Amino acid sequence: MEEILQNSVVLRLLYKMVRGEISEIYPRIGYEDISYPVLNRLFGSDNQWGQLLDKLSFEGFLVKHVYDKVFRCPKCHSLNLRPKLLCPKCRSSNYVQGNVIVHYSCGYVDFEEKFIESETSLKCPKCGKSLKQIGIDYGNPGFAFKCLDCEEFFNLPLELWVCKSCEHQFQLHQAIVENIYSYRLNETVREKVEKVVLYTEPLAEFFRRKGFHVECFSEVKGKSGNLHMVDVFARNLSNSTKEFMIDIEEKENQQPITVEEVLKFIAKVLDVKTKNLHPILIAIPKVEKEAKTLTSKLGIDCVEAETLDLAVDKLEKTLKV
Repeated sequence: MEEILQNSVVLRLLYKMVRGEISEIYPRIGYEDISYPVLNRLFGSDNQWGQLLDKLSFEGFLVKHVYDKVFRCPKCHSLNLRPKLLCPKCRSSNYVQGNVIVHYSCGYVDFEEKFIESETSLKCPKCGKSLKQIGIDYGNPGFAFKCLDCEEFFNLPLELWVCKSCEHQFQLHQAIVENIYSYRLNETVREKVEKVVLYTEPLAEFFRRKGFHVECFSEVKGKSGNLHMVDVFARNLSNSTKEFMIDIEEKENQQPITVEEVLKFIAKVLDVKTKNLHPILIAIPKVEKEAKTLTSKLGIDCVEAETLDLAVDKLEKTLKV
């Protein structure tokens, strides 16, 4: 469980769900795959989202509900199927459908248009008798099919399915049936999830008030090609020269953040560093003296405070945004 919470996509997804930005994750069923549009929009297209959502459900973070069922080809597992309806007697596809009439007297059966003599009367094309009263002279069992090859009438055609990927033909009961799910936040763990993902909220809200676009648990690509997860990345959309990359380090019992812990943030900064980037390390409650000296030399702001709210108050007073 702890390992999955190190995944930046998971953290961002849970963050948006506890904040109510995403109420439910719905699938989209395509010809060849199952996609999750909200995840594709937020994190990019990936055919592995279903596996991640199932894992989050297994771990208890999400609750899944059956949204629909899909049928796959038993040979190649493709979803790209088409129906093929056949005459059940001769398996021909050459049939028509219509409203059937049965003349009781001579036993002739055919479609209604064959019996029409005028707008108000019906006449049997076989024996020539007029059909006056339904239920006495003739019956009208409803719509049916007629095979034009063997002339058999039937109520339901033989149903086969054809895979458009491999051309395999099969009956529906032979298909692979798969449940497709939608996902919601598991309300029984909401409080636990909020503790994990909302610790950044005072800082994120500060930058939102200043007109910044904010991403929590964002992945930032460095010059090395590596992706680095940062707690808050804020970008001023009206002024691209202002970007803030912020990590929050917190220790209990008044213990200081060590040089080794600060070096992890420094490594991110050095790899990501651009002329527009303003890196900030928030240390709760404080950092070791050597670590603060190091961040100062590298142009990294280090904000020390007893709580994150107090750190935000310091930023409010000192940060020019």
